[in-house]
Amino acid sequence: KEAGGGASNPEGVGAVVAEGGGRVPPKVKAEGVGEVKAEGGAASEKGNEGMGTAGGGGGQETEGVRTTRAVPGVSSDPQGNGGGAPPTDRPKGDSGAQTQAEDMAAIVKRLEKLEAEVGSKTEAGMVVDDRDQLALPATGDSSLPALSIKRRVRTSAKQEGMMNPGENITDKMISEGREQLKSLERSGSSTLELIRIAKADREAEDKLNDTRRRVGLRLERCSEREERLRARQEHLQRAKQSNEEFFNSIDAKVEKAERKRLTEEAECRELDEEIHELQKRGAELMEMKRVQEAEVQRCLPYRAYLEAVVEYQISGSSARGTVGRMRRPSIDRGGDNGSAIRELLRRYELLLENYEELSRAAEGKASMVEAKQEGLRKLQQEARDEEMALASELHAAQLTLDKCKVERGELEEM
Repeated sequence: KEAGGGASNPEGVGAVVAEGGGRVPPKVKAEGVGEVKAEGGAASEKGNEGMGTAGGGGGQETEGVRTTRAVPGVSSDPQGNGGGAPPTDRPKGDSGAQTQAEDMAAIVKRLEKLEAEVGSKTEAGMVVDDRDQLALPATGDSSLPALSIKRRVRTSAKQEGMMNPGENITDKMISEGREQLKSLERSGSSTLELIRIAKADREAEDKLNDTRRRVGLRLERCSEREERLRARQEHLQRAKQSNEEFFNSIDAKVEKAERKRLTEEAECRELDEEIHELQKRGAELMEMKRVQEAEVQRCLPYRAYLEAVVEYQISGSSARGTVGRMRRPSIDRGGDNGSAIRELLRRYELLLENYEELSRAAEGKASMVEAKQEGLRKLQQEARDEEMALASELHAAQLTLDKCKVERGELEEM
């Protein structure tokens, strides 16, 4: 820190605060590490361009920066209180002036080395102007920072009335040079620390940008996958809805087929009862036919007799004499038998007509029964075929439903 008012400022790592009344350096902030602040202004300057002592009414306070290089006659006290070890062991007179000139030359060389070191460490992009003010990172500028240390020392010497640094060198000038050297060492170390912090900050920012880019890509892929999953879920929902509609239609068809089956079974039972009645009626007709055939067989002798009588009447119509008169009374005596024969013939013809009619009715009923049985068999076959088709459709729909359930489970697990 450079504090013009004597107050310490422990803000972050590598924080630099310039207080006083002068030029205000720009504000540079490194997040999470430290910051460079300008409060009030820069330290007061002595003369035109020299470093001068840190003014503002207070002492100069530092954070204990360890120096690794020693300069003859310069104190390495880490407290940085502005006072170095006085050269008490040096002789006075001309030899003392020569020694002071040598010390001043050593300080100038040390300042030049610090300037070279600070300039060689600015590859990270930080730019320092000729008044030790920190600027923002430069872009595309390969020029080294300019710490006009030598010029400041010469300016300080001019302000003291010296044209040659080897002439009229006093203890005050050496003390000021030591203070300037310590201040520059602290500024150089703070500058290097800020450069390292800025470099680490840029690397962290690059890593953060790369991480953001990768996260963005992953988010895009996740969004695309989510869209695909949403489309697949909508497709499965539509398939589920269509399958449910198909199952509902299948259930309606099954119910309709069941009602039709029940109706056809009732019709089949009615037809079975009708067939049973017809078979019973046919059995009765066959029994009646058998009785009538037995009656016909019983009446066959009468038929032969009647034929013989007819032949006799035909042959006797042409006969004359007593034979005819003798036979006529026999015919007359058989008048009752003739009426019985005629009745038998009438009944026989009626039985024959009834037999033929019953035979035709039995044949018609048998054909009708066969047609009914054939229609019943066809209806039963159609019902079985339709039932098998519905069963196969139901099985296929069940398989589709199981597949949809499995896919839905996989999607829920994903």
